Order: sequence, then structure tokens, then C-alpha cells
Amino acid sequence: MTFGLRFLIAIVFLPIFGRISAQDEADFPILADGETVTITLEGNIAPNLLTYDGQAGEVITLTAQDVSDGDAVDLVMEILRPDGRRLAFNDDHLTEIESIALAQTDPAFVNLILPMSGLYIIRVNSYGGIFAGEAQVKLDVVDGFAVEIISDDETSRIIEATLPRYQTFTTSLETIAGSTYVLTIRDLNGTLDPLLRLRSESGDVIAENDDHAGYHLNLNANDSRLVYEAAENAVLTIEVIDFLGRAGTFELAIIEQTEDN
Repeated sequence: MTFGLRFLIAIVFLPIFGRISAQDEADFPILADGETVTITLEGNIAPNLLTYDGQAGEVITLTAQDVSDGDAVDLVMEILRPDGRRLAFNDDHLTEIESIALAQTDPAFVNLILPMSGLYIIRVNSYGGIFAGEAQVKLDVVDGFAVEIISDDETSRIIEATLPRYQTFTTSLETIAGSTYVLTIRDLNGTLDPLLRLRSESGDVIAENDDHAGYHLNLNANDSRLVYEAAENAVLTIEVIDFLGRAGTFELAIIEQTEDN
């Protein structure tokens, strides 16, 4: 393609997308958690727009599935942040989603973390914007940490979870005055340097550990462990982050010390 032709296409496209962004968002279909919306692609360059009122830190999976009669349509999808900046774009998805059978040319965002609260705009179109058809757009709010409870009884709780990049995993610890609790974070795939924090009901950090002390055969050097002696009955918050904001999978063990353990 020559420079002159590329320049001409840019001149044609820019006014179209400029008008779209200036439309009243109230006119766009609204997506809700677990809802599927069917849209019609006109093949006239302009994309279909939908909105989602998201919350900061929320994790969503968003898919667009071609359901056109006749020839298959290659779909593309883009999501804009509330401040108008692009958050993500996808043409052909490269993942498997158990709840929906996507074609290779269908787009998807899986476990997408929303960076701020506000109204997100989703643009869906055919590749190049020139093919007509129909698509089903579905949004699901998901557990981005994929928590799995391994065991849970009166004196211990063990869970496994995935820590996304730059995210903080939290869970609660209900303490009994005079009891001692051992909290351990174990990196399961060799990518994390976990930092473990314990916060009071008022939000203050009352204990933390980066790299555990001592010698433990089942812990890596960067795994975390702390021992907390409860002075009162309280509901505390356990926080897990990575020291450098990296992603990975970890095991959290919460054990109340007794004569038996």
C-alpha cells in the first residue's frame, strides 16, 4: 500500500471515529454481569458500541461471538477506559473459554483487570469494518484470583490462588484472644517473591513478612511466614502481594497452633 493510499484511508476513518466518541453514551446498549447482547454489524465502517459501568480492580471476561448467517465474519473488539484511552484490543483470541465455543476469529478479553471506576466503551466490528453480520457480546465478572480451597477445618485453612500482576489478594482471619496463628505463603511456580501483611480492623499493618527466617524444607528462600499472637478477638485482613508486582500462583496456609500441631 502506498503512502498516499494510507493517508487517504486515515482521512476517511478519523472523522468517523471522532463522531462515534462524541455520541451520547446513554444511546449505547448497556452490558451487565452475565448478560449476552446481540448486535447487528452493518458493514459501513462504523463499529457497534456498548457500555459497561465498571469498578476499579474488577476482573472481567468479555467475548464477541460471530453468529451470522452464511459466511463467517472475522470480528475485532476494543475497550476504552472511562478517560477515553484504549485499555485493550483483540482480533483473534488465543485462549480457551469453557462457557462459550468461540471461533478462532472471534475476539476475547480473559481476566481483564479494570484500572478505574466509570463507564467503559466497548467497540465491536468486523475486520476492516466492511462485512455485515451478527455477533453476541457477553461480559462476565470473574474471580481473577481463581481461589481454590484445599482444606478448611477448625484449626487450619489452606487455599491456592493466582496473583495477577500488581494486584493484592486479601482474605480474612478471625482471631481468638490468646491464640497463636502461623501464616505461610508458598510460591507454587517459581515466579513470586511474596510479601505477607496482616492488617487490623482499622486498616493498620500489625505484622508483615517478606522472606521467612529459619530453615524449612517445603519453603523457598523468598516464601513468607509470620507468627501472630492474638491479643484480642478480632477479624483481621491478610494481604498477599508480590515484592515486584509479578504474577504467579501461591498457597496460603493459616494454622492455629494447638497442643496437637
